[in-house]
Amino acid sequence: MRQMIQLAQSRGIIVVAAAGNQSSRTAVYPCTYAGVVCVASHSADGSISYFSNFGDGVDLAAPGHSILSTWLRRVYPSIFTERKGYDFQNGTSMSSPYVAAAAARLLNLGLSSREVVARLLATGRPHRPPTAMPDPVEKTTLGGNLDLKQAWTAPPRL
Repeated sequence: MRQMIQLAQSRGIIVVAAAGNQSSRTAVYPCTYAGVVCVASHSADGSISYFSNFGDGVDLAAPGHSILSTWLRRVYPSIFTERKGYDFQNGTSMSSPYVAAAAARLLNLGLSSREVVARLLATGRPHRPPTAMPDPVEKTTLGGNLDLKQAWTAPPRL
């Protein structure tokens, strides 16, 4: 995996990965590889989600709580109700596409991949303390919560 990530990066591809859902400071692969943008989940209140990994090995957080997914909704017995459509999911795998999409939008401006990553990391909003469930551990990331508007309008970083 490391070789494929290095190959992608050598071609200007930004590699974005989910941080994991163990509510731990422990880094997971491929987030531990150099240059990979590692993404945590934050809730609607701006706090790191209760399940999300966090800490120095995590670069940014993005929405990852109650995200409409492409998973088919569970069909419950017809006695209660029959539900059709797609399910809402939680997880850092729901968060990382937000960062990948933000990176794609910035690349579309003609910015280099290095400049895109620098802007994303430099322009994040601060995390907020959780409002629903107090967490005994202060959860943080290196760059805060993703803020595409700030990244879009930021002056050049490199």
